[in-house]
This record gives sequence, C-alpha cells and structure tokens, in this order.
Amino acid sequence: MKRVDVAVVALALATSQNACMFRAQPDSFRYYTLAPSAEPSVQSGSTLTVGVGPVTLPGYLSRPSLVTRVDDTRVRYAEGDLWAEPLVRQFTRTLSEDLSGALGGAKIIDYPWYPSAPIDVAVVVNVFAFEVDTTGAATVTAEWTLRDPQSRKVEYQGRSSILEPAGASPGKAAIGEAAVPALSRALALLSREIAVAIVTNRRSR
Repeated sequence: MKRVDVAVVALALATSQNACMFRAQPDSFRYYTLAPSAEPSVQSGSTLTVGVGPVTLPGYLSRPSLVTRVDDTRVRYAEGDLWAEPLVRQFTRTLSEDLSGALGGAKIIDYPWYPSAPIDVAVVVNVFAFEVDTTGAATVTAEWTLRDPQSRKVEYQGRSSILEPAGASPGKAAIGEAAVPALSRALALLSREIAVAIVTNRRSR
C-alpha cells in the first residue's frame, strides 16, 4: 500500500472514532415531578386569596437526587432518580395547587407579593423532612403559620407530621416510581391540614 493511502485510511479511522465518541448517548436518568391532588375540597367554594410562602426546605434536600431515609442519622441519594427541577419550586407549586383545591378554588399568590396585594391570609411553611424510607413510605414533617398579611400578626401555628404508605414496592431500579406518588399524597394531606386550619380560624373570628 502506498504511503499516501495509509495516511488516508488512518485519517478515516480517526474521524470515525471521533464521531462515535461525540455521538449523543441515551439519558439513563429518570426525572420526576410532584403531582397535585384530586381530593375533594374541605369547603364547597371560596373567595379567599391566600399568600403562600416563604416555603423553606432543609439543606439536605437541595440536591437533585431523591432522598431515602436509611435510619435516624443516615440518608441515601438515588443515583438515577432525579427531580426535574429544584424541589423547593415543585413543593411550593404543588402545595399551592393542593391548597387552592382544598379551599374550593381559592386564589393563591406565591411569595414574595406586593404589599398592596389583596391577601386574606398568609401561610409560612418550614419543612423539616420530605423523604421516603427504605419501604417507600413517604414522610413530610413541617411547621406552618397563618398570619394576617397586613399586621403580620400570627393567627395560628401548626405542626404536621404525616406518614403516607407506599403504593407499590419501590424496587432497586426506579425508587421514584413508588416514592414520588407517595410524596405527592403526603403533600396533599399537609395542604388539607392547612386548609382546615384556615377555614376554622376564619369561622372563629
């Protein structure tokens, strides 16, 4: 083979190898979002405007991976099961949707809002845990406060600790397939507890 032919073949092989290296590989990750609840409301209709926020989550939930609680002092991050967007955004949005539904269609304004916004009650939520255990059961633990948006006076303080069983075995391949629906249901229960407190508090005025 002539020297020039050897050079041409070598160039062709190198080009082919580079093309293989830069060819798009399939995404092996699984991405999840929380789902709002379809549960019946705690009241038939509402003209309320509710301000939601700020909502704070603990730092260990700031990573994109789903979290499994192993024991009292250990958590495990799923390698292939990820939130499709920052969890605090999903949590706040889903809580707002669930709360609106639980209050019979109340208008929700997310924090921060303008001082002149016509809000009837403001809900501040501080989350301590939002995770599943090794069986796939979901836990949400949070303290929440109802405030008068103008005077900032605390009208009610509550604490929720909710355990929602997994609907199916989580398995090892896709933790999120069982975990995320359970977390969504637990979040819906939290929103209903807040909704009941809002309705009860306003009736007692």
